[in-house]
Amino acid sequence: MGKIFNYLYDKICSPLNIWWAYKDAARGKRYTPPVASFEYDLEKNLVEIGQELKEETYQVGGYHSFLIAKPKRRLVNAPLNPDFGSL
Repeated sequence: MGKIFNYLYDKICSPLNIWWAYKDAARGKRYTPPVASFEYDLEKNLVEIGQELKEETYQVGGYHSFLIAKPKRRLVNAPLNPDFGSL
């Protein structure tokens, strides 16, 4: 039988976890205009994301596609972060 995780969604929606997720998403992009705009009112934006997660109304954005050539040519579909704009 598999392991049971109790209250996992509450841990995912915790303010500290949302902050760490933001730090991971913004790594290497800190000085780009979308991230700088998000950071301008960081606390409000993170609280809003937490509320949307708790209410299960958070909407994931679309995807943008691009080609990479190394090590072989292939199409990559990367998710857009609706909170930062297109990173």
